[in-house]
Amino acid sequence: MIQHRRITIREWGPLMRARYRVPVRGVVATLLALGLVCGVGTASATAKENSAAASSSGKNQTDPQAEATGTPQFTVKGKILRRYTKLGAENSALGEPIGNQYATKDGYAQKFQFGRIKLSSVTGKTTFSIAAKYQVPRKYRQIHYEGLPALEGCGFNLTPGMNGLKVQMVADKFKVTQRLQSMSPLLRSKVRTFQRKHDLKATGVVNKKTWLAMGFTAKDWKEIDCYQHPVVVTPRMSRKQIIETFIATAAEYQGKRYIWGGANLPEQGGDCSGIILQALYSVGIDPKPNTTVNHALPAWRSSRNLAALSRLKHVNLKNLKRGDVVFYAIGGGKINHCAIYLGNGKILEEAPGVGGHITSLHHYRGLQKTAVRPIP
Repeated sequence: MIQHRRITIREWGPLMRARYRVPVRGVVATLLALGLVCGVGTASATAKENSAAASSSGKNQTDPQAEATGTPQFTVKGKILRRYTKLGAENSALGEPIGNQYATKDGYAQKFQFGRIKLSSVTGKTTFSIAAKYQVPRKYRQIHYEGLPALEGCGFNLTPGMNGLKVQMVADKFKVTQRLQSMSPLLRSKVRTFQRKHDLKATGVVNKKTWLAMGFTAKDWKEIDCYQHPVVVTPRMSRKQIIETFIATAAEYQGKRYIWGGANLPEQGGDCSGIILQALYSVGIDPKPNTTVNHALPAWRSSRNLAALSRLKHVNLKNLKRGDVVFYAIGGGKINHCAIYLGNGKILEEAPGVGGHITSLHHYRGLQKTAVRPIP
């Protein structure tokens, strides 16, 4: 007789990735939700099991393989399972479960390698906490190891004054060159001429229909100028490692094209504050209301807005440390530029005409206005 057993995530994941190229996070989340695997974070088979798990702390549940190896296999069920799966299961910042659900004074909870998920009996809602090696002091913007909310407002029309990579692509198509590229009167006139030739309403505004008629893709319409670098830091990292990650993300833009209002993938270029937005995203710091979508708006000045952003630690320009962000007022007046301080009198910046590069802190001598330390 053929014997069957439920395989573990560690067995199924590599098989699915090798044969179907399914990302591990997708494999885990899908299989856990469907209850097709056992082991770390198994799904409950019935509502009765969910109820039983919520009413008692339960014992460690193991499969035959786990019993043979002596490795405990803990069960994640019900609403705690749904929150755990949404966070990315064992690939999330929480890591793997280290025990089963247990009763608390106001509900139930379950511990994981780097945190805990709690279920309130009063509200029926779940909350989670992460026990990280390093966290920014509470009065400043926190590091969200679990990830950041998706950006909103993607796939916008290119109206007068807007900038960003989509504007640059349109300008390149019509061979319009400006030092700081925007939807200028010249570029809009080129767009109107194109629209007339293609029986489109000649507004000079690039909407999705005009974008597609220009030969660009629907995917680019939705995704360009809406990129958000994934959070790559983990609760295991030290403050120094997180600072180095922040710098490393910005350094990916070295040698790349300067795009005014750009904050996209490194190979697509960006501007001074655009690469800092992506560096902040990469270490789980949310710079809202600054987003890569707002970054392309005509009157939005991310460098100035970042300098004035609440809950960032301001530091004296005479006491700069590696990973600080320095703000400048080039030409005098208001802040209009920013760069990351690398130490030893060097900064990493994205500048018109040269793109991403390393230069002297005093390249803009006497024009430094203020500085912040995102990871204090």
